[in-house]
Amino acid sequence: EFWSLRKLQICARSFDKLPGFTQKLVTMLTAQTE
Repeated sequence: EFWSLRKLQICARSFDKLPGFTQKLVTMLTAQTE
């Protein structure tokens, strides 16, 4: 699950180019992981 968080961070970088709603999705996913 450790590299899962890393994958999320990498995806977050790619999502950085996407609209804000996508960033919110990533934030929600990260919050659920915590």
